[in-house]
Amino acid sequence: MPERLSPESKVSYVNRPIFFLTLLLLSNACLSEDQKVFNQIQERHKRMHEQVSPAVVAVEYRGGKSSLTFYGTGVVVSPEGLVLTSSTVVPAGTRTVQIYFPDGKVVDARVLERDENTESCVMQVVQAPGDTRKLAYLELSDSSKAEVGQLAYTAGNPFHTISRDGQVAWSVGTISGLYKINSADEQSKYRGPILETDAAVNPGSDGGPLIDGEGRLLGILSLCFCESRWLGTAVPVHLIKRALAPLSSLPLADPRSTSRLSANCSSDIGAGGAGAACAVPDALRAACRPAATAMVKLLVKRSESARDPSSKPSLVRRLRQRPDAPSSGVIFDSEGYILTSAFNVEGEVLSIDAQLADGTTLPATLLARHLGFDIAVLKIEPPRGRILPAMPLNAEPALCIGRYVTVLGSSEDSPSVTQTMGIVSAIGRLDGCAVQTDALINYGNSGGAVVDLRGRLVGIAAHVRTNTDWSHNSGVGFFTQSDKIIACMADLKAGRDIKAPVRPFLGVSPVDNATDIRGVKLEEVLTGSAASDARLVPGDVIIAVDGMDTHSWPALVRVLKAHKPGDTIEITYQRGTVTARTSTVLKTRKEAR
Repeated sequence: MPERLSPESKVSYVNRPIFFLTLLLLSNACLSEDQKVFNQIQERHKRMHEQVSPAVVAVEYRGGKSSLTFYGTGVVVSPEGLVLTSSTVVPAGTRTVQIYFPDGKVVDARVLERDENTESCVMQVVQAPGDTRKLAYLELSDSSKAEVGQLAYTAGNPFHTISRDGQVAWSVGTISGLYKINSADEQSKYRGPILETDAAVNPGSDGGPLIDGEGRLLGILSLCFCESRWLGTAVPVHLIKRALAPLSSLPLADPRSTSRLSANCSSDIGAGGAGAACAVPDALRAACRPAATAMVKLLVKRSESARDPSSKPSLVRRLRQRPDAPSSGVIFDSEGYILTSAFNVEGEVLSIDAQLADGTTLPATLLARHLGFDIAVLKIEPPRGRILPAMPLNAEPALCIGRYVTVLGSSEDSPSVTQTMGIVSAIGRLDGCAVQTDALINYGNSGGAVVDLRGRLVGIAAHVRTNTDWSHNSGVGFFTQSDKIIACMADLKAGRDIKAPVRPFLGVSPVDNATDIRGVKLEEVLTGSAASDARLVPGDVIIAVDGMDTHSWPALVRVLKAHKPGDTIEITYQRGTVTARTSTVLKTRKEAR
């Protein structure tokens, strides 16, 4: 990638023993065994990093007519020094680039061949005269057999970590999607099949390896991305091998066989390490299969005026703009009822089509929405004599912080579902309407099924917006939990919209960083608000509401949330050295203006 033009950071059947090992791992029945398994997982990832890193290099090019500096990542794929990278790292016409190894060694590499269709480039390390040492390298995996949900690693040189610090950046994730792409990036022109990953990919990672759980090369990380998903991608190595003649003699290994690097790791930590490291993603992949058959791809047609096709906004602005792309839903009732996010069907919608897992496309009707939960119920008519696959909502999701979940979604091309995995990271967010997760959530999986390790439908991905403080795939995503959806389902099926609850509004803002007092010191009191009616003024410190301690701003917010507009509250406050009480009637934000 050219350094001066770096884009913003862009920033899936498992045997029964592994499945039950995972359940054991997540229980508290045997702490010592759990500790052992976790240690094996951590040690496996560490050992794999140690085995792979010597074959990962920084690639830099300086000079030329443009006077630009290009940098990125490469990976050694033969002991004789063949290096693969992306053509976005090496400008056209370049004959020689510099290669930085993690041990500090810097050498030249001669460009042998590049292929623009796969955006790949192969180079040969120039060894010193008489130097016949074999280089550390990665075997090639048959990426045509890659599966969504399998363990994957990314390694690279983001922000010059190799050339400056001698460190190979390492991230653990999964293959989160398999589909064809038409790159939305200005620097990448790639069109074709990709491997999507929820492991980290950042500027400078392009050209680096996407690695399978055996330590083999699955693909070359790319700058290309899908506008509805905004996740890291890699060009499959089996396509690159076919395109570049110098790679023709290199074999493609069966991904189910044990690799040379994996064998080395197992000799250090025991053979169980590999199974333990794959246990969680493999178990989640198996758990998701029933829900995957019930997933639908939603094709929503909107008014042409909704988007200006002549405009070319920046990458950041495009992240904040709803793409003209499919979103997700899940059939939860075999009579044809579909749950999705209300966001997916808001605005000037002309028609909605639902594409089933087998490719059948049926027209869908919007029945109703719950705006507070950001969910909507659609209805399709099943073809005569056909029973639709459905995934019922779980009545007792028993969600807690740390619980593993997977979010299913759609891509723009492939009929197969995408999967991003993570954990529950907070409960009762957004005024109690949502659960927070660090599983990556974006436009493509908005409205998708959220599935736990037991294969239960515990929620619907929701609250994706174009103007929120959190960004897509930031690690802060939300879903509406299943039991709350069940509680309002009768109204939604009957076609009755449910508006977001109206919250009480006091009309104050706090002084920032007022940590030397116990209470909420007021920075501003809005004219016409409930606080103004109570004759509060800036500088007052609210210490209690209805006798309940308000030692901080979050504490005050929690107390107020227990009320509704029209309630009378008693406020205890301090003004200077005087403590006093006052009462007021809570209003809505609109009434306070």
